[in-house]
Amino acid sequence: MTHKSALYYSVCVLFIFTVLSLPIYAGEVITLTNKADITHAYNVNTAMANLSSKVMECIDNNGGEAKGCTCTNRVSCPFKKEYDYFTKTFCHAVSVNPDWKNENVFYQYQENGESVAHNLASSTIYRHLKKTALNKASRTSFQCV
Repeated sequence: MTHKSALYYSVCVLFIFTVLSLPIYAGEVITLTNKADITHAYNVNTAMANLSSKVMECIDNNGGEAKGCTCTNRVSCPFKKEYDYFTKTFCHAVSVNPDWKNENVFYQYQENGESVAHNLASSTIYRHLKKTALNKASRTSFQCV
């Protein structure tokens, strides 16, 4: 592993721990079988990956420094468009599947003839957004559903 790839790996892990800083509470895992639900979970993962990609690109362009590149909440996020899209995508999924606020989900889909499986820590994402979305300027709190 090169120094650059090790740095990317470390920063990616750091970002994931920053975004999902709340503990995952043990509970039932919902296994998705409905195609529409799988699409919602997939869309949330894709939006989160897009935001993560922006953070990684920023860190790379910043000489490996994370300062000014992370998104612990909307106010501090330099990628508001991607952060808002991620939040909107997640909130839509939770509006259709309200139990995702309290449970994590597992889903599988086919890609290039192979089965791909994912876990989505939806309850942790929900708690994180709820905890960190307070906009101090307007005194409004996170309203997903």
